[in-house]
Amino acid sequence: RDPVSMKKLLKGDCSWSTVKLILGWIVDTVNMTIQLPPHRVERLWEILNSIPRRQKRTSVKKWHKVLGELRSMAIALPG
Repeated sequence: RDPVSMKKLLKGDCSWSTVKLILGWIVDTVNMTIQLPPHRVERLWEILNSIPRRQKRTSVKKWHKVLGELRSMAIALPG
């Protein structure tokens, strides 16, 4: 049994590719890598740039927002 429906393949609902956007990640099966899509990188930069460098304190709400974004992206951060 074929895992992909030929009807859907011909209709264009699916395609064969080694790079796919899966659950919010760009997965490259040839290079065995994952990346953040550009819109998620931009959102992270916006959040980080909204905090002044010299700021020593922040609200709990803003801190939770930053932590939530970092936790959701931690799997792709090198190191």
